[in-house]
Amino acid sequence: MTITIDYIVFEHSFTQIANKLLTCNRLSKYHRLLAVMLNLRNMRINRATPNPNMLLISKKELRYVLDFCIEDNLDKLFRGLRELGIVSTFSKQGGIDGTYSVTLAENLEHNPFVILDMTEKQVIKDCTVLVNNVSKDYFGDFLKFVENAVKSVEAEYVVKIKAGIESLEEYKAYLKTVIVEAGLGTFDDTDNQSSDTLSGNKGDVQSVMESVYIVFCDKYKDSKGISHPVNKRTAIKQISKVFEYCGGDKDMVLGFVDKFFDFYSVKDEPTTALFANDGILSDIRAFVEEGTKPRVFGVEQYKPDAVKKSEQAREAVQVNQGMDKEAMLRKLRGEV
Repeated sequence: MTITIDYIVFEHSFTQIANKLLTCNRLSKYHRLLAVMLNLRNMRINRATPNPNMLLISKKELRYVLDFCIEDNLDKLFRGLRELGIVSTFSKQGGIDGTYSVTLAENLEHNPFVILDMTEKQVIKDCTVLVNNVSKDYFGDFLKFVENAVKSVEAEYVVKIKAGIESLEEYKAYLKTVIVEAGLGTFDDTDNQSSDTLSGNKGDVQSVMESVYIVFCDKYKDSKGISHPVNKRTAIKQISKVFEYCGGDKDMVLGFVDKFFDFYSVKDEPTTALFANDGILSDIRAFVEEGTKPRVFGVEQYKPDAVKKSEQAREAVQVNQGMDKEAMLRKLRGEV
C-alpha cells in the first residue's frame, strides 16, 4: 500500500535523528526529500509496521512536495542519497501515478558523513576566529578554508569510520591544527597552562606539548616574521625530546624556549628541529647553570644524532645530576 505523505509530530528519539540529518551540510540539497522519508519512517514505527525503513512513496505527491520536481531529478536525488549511504536501495514502478520503493539504511545517525559533519560543527563552534582586516568576509573565508581542509581528508576518515576505527579525535585534532597553523583561529584547549607538567598530568601530555608548541610558534613568528615551517605533528615530536631532556617539566621547557630564541634567532633557522638538537640543549643548560655562552651559531657544528647515541644518554644523566630543578627554574626566570 502506498503511504500518503502526511506530516506528524516526531517523538524525541526520532527528532534527534532527524535533526542530525537535516542539519548536515553534506545533505543540504536532500533536506526536503529526507524530511518526507523520515516522517514516513516515524509514522511506520509509531504504527508498529514491520520493516519501518521500507517506504513506498507516491510519485505525484513527492513531486508536488518538492516544488513540482521532474522525475529525472528525483532519480538523481535518490542516487545521491544512495552514494552517501542514507538510502540502501530504491526503485520505481508505474508511470505518473506510480510509486518509489525506498529502503533507508539502518542507524542513520551513525552515517560517516553525518558524524564528520557534527565533528566539524563542534570544531567551528569551539574556534575563536581571528579577524582578518584584509578580507571583508573573513568568517566566510574561514569557512571556505575549513571546507577545503575537509575535502582533502574526507575519504580517508569515511573509510575509518565505516571500519569502526576510532578516529574522530584525530580528525578533530587535524582540523584544529590546520586552522591554527593558517593563523585563522585559536582554541582554548591549546592555551598556555604553565602549571602543567608531563610528570604531573599524564593524561594531558598532548595538550601540554601543544601549548608549548603554540608559544614556540609565536616566538618564531615574532623572530622571523613568518609562520613556523615545520608541520605540527613533527614539531610536537621534536618538542617531546626537549620535555624528556628537561625531565618532563613544562616551566623548564618554556624557559629553554626563551633562551633558545635569545641565542638562535639571527643566523640560524630557529625551528623545533634545531631546538631539539642535543648540542644546543646542552649549550642552553650550560649557560643557565654556569653562565657559559653558546658556541658559534650553526647546526653543522653539532654531530648528527645517529653518531651521538651514547652522548645523548650521557646528557640525560648529566641534566639529572646537575643543578636541581628548583635552582634551574630560578635561573631560567632570572632570579638569584
